Amino acid sequence: MRRPFLLVLPAFALLAGCQPERGGLAEAQRHYADGRWGDARVELMNFLKTHPDNVAALKLMARIQLAGGSRSAPVSRGAA
Repeated sequence: MRRPFLLVLPAFALLAGCQPERGGLAEAQRHYADGRWGDARVELMNFLKTHPDNVAALKLMARIQLAGGSRSAPVSRGAA
């Protein structure tokens, strides 16, 4: 009885690893297009942590900050 469960468990683990990643640049672009600049900014901040030199993300962040009149600190690009 226990063996079928042990065989199914790895299959579920593989399927979970194949799910598309949520968030990221595409999600930020959708939020921006919908006028949800705050949500887009959060997505971009998270995306830029792992992709700090992504030009498209940096340009979108600049557009969001200009459009929303962001008063927060600029995006840190790490040590210069």
